[in-house]
Amino acid sequence: MDYHHHDELKNLIVNTSALRTEVDKLLGAEHAQRLEKLDEIQAIVTLLLSRVNEFRGLSVAVAPDIQLTEQAVSVLRQFAHSGAEILFYASYGGGQFSLQPENGEPLTVTEPRFLKDDFAQLVALGLFSVEYNSQGDPLFGLTRNGMRYLQAIDSDNPATA
Repeated sequence: MDYHHHDELKNLIVNTSALRTEVDKLLGAEHAQRLEKLDEIQAIVTLLLSRVNEFRGLSVAVAPDIQLTEQAVSVLRQFAHSGAEILFYASYGGGQFSLQPENGEPLTVTEPRFLKDDFAQLVALGLFSVEYNSQGDPLFGLTRNGMRYLQAIDSDNPATA
């Protein structure tokens, strides 16, 4: 850091014991484990940025197979616009399902067979929270991060806001 004149960063690390402890932990972790975690972080960031107009091209160039689907974003958007706190989902087999906010009309989807996958992504990214009712059906909630993410991607395109 001295060689590259990063004095402020060096002083911050040296003078902040909590930060120093965390950096020591990170450096003490196995190299392969650090790389694995960094790959996971890159995948999450790439996935999120794939929906932001300014970063879409870069995201696709870096990881063309990592995309948040149109359906996942549509479900996020419809749920947010419903104003509901809970989104109920149940699959009855044979393409039959229920996807409805607690206080409104059912949500529309284009690929019902991939709903579970889309919900898994939304939960893994922290855009939805999930709890289960007594029958084991998931009850989804919109998170603050979900709302912020939706606002960020919709600010690019006011027609969808």
